[in-house]
Amino acid sequence: QAGDRAETGGNIDCASCHNSHQWTPGNPAIRNTDLPANAGDASNSFLRLPADHQSKLCVSCHADKKMIQGTDHDLSVTAPSSKNKLQQSRDASGLCGQCHIPHNAETESSIWARALGKGVDEIEKKCRSCHQSDQLAAVKNPVLSKHPDSIMLWSPELRKQIKQQPVADLPVFDKQGKRTNFGELTCSSCHDPHQWSTDHKISGAGKNMEGDVMSSFLRTDQSPGAVCSDCHGKDGIFRYKYFHGESAHTKHHMFK
Repeated sequence: QAGDRAETGGNIDCASCHNSHQWTPGNPAIRNTDLPANAGDASNSFLRLPADHQSKLCVSCHADKKMIQGTDHDLSVTAPSSKNKLQQSRDASGLCGQCHIPHNAETESSIWARALGKGVDEIEKKCRSCHQSDQLAAVKNPVLSKHPDSIMLWSPELRKQIKQQPVADLPVFDKQGKRTNFGELTCSSCHDPHQWSTDHKISGAGKNMEGDVMSSFLRTDQSPGAVCSDCHGKDGIFRYKYFHGESAHTKHHMFK
């Protein structure tokens, strides 16, 4: 709080990402006075590490998110000409900057870098930034995308205590998009947007892939232990696998 550098237990602040005495990371000889006014970008701007290309600055802390590289959510693969809220292309903003920007973001939550789409909660609105009929991911625009929000569920941590056995990590969230112990199922309950292959912590193939039940950014490929089975029993794997199709939301569905 006093502004002294802390080895442990400190806060993220301006100087965490910026070195006010060096314009370009790794090259103290370059000065911003040598460049046109307002010419800063993700490769310089007093950053401690570059944020362009593969977003080295971001993944130095968020190491578990770097598996997004080369997946369908890496816009250099699926939409290289697209631009974020600041009108930056993927090359200018870096891997992470197409969806997250630390300054002038669309939302405080996830420092979102794109205009929000229509949805009933914060997470669905972010996903719908691209996954809607007139946006980047129009070809992956699910007709049905929402579990009934009247159904409140326990987190995997609480379910594990109750069941006394392993459970699938399908988290629940509050309306603000924060993971909670008791909340609703939404897009990020079933999907991890940063990891393409279920149970494989590796980067993507660098090309647009057609997904299946072993990939598609899904969190699990197993029915046992999934929260779906708590209510749907043996029908849980069908509800999970075909959630975006009408067959999983039929008139016989108890939550119609």
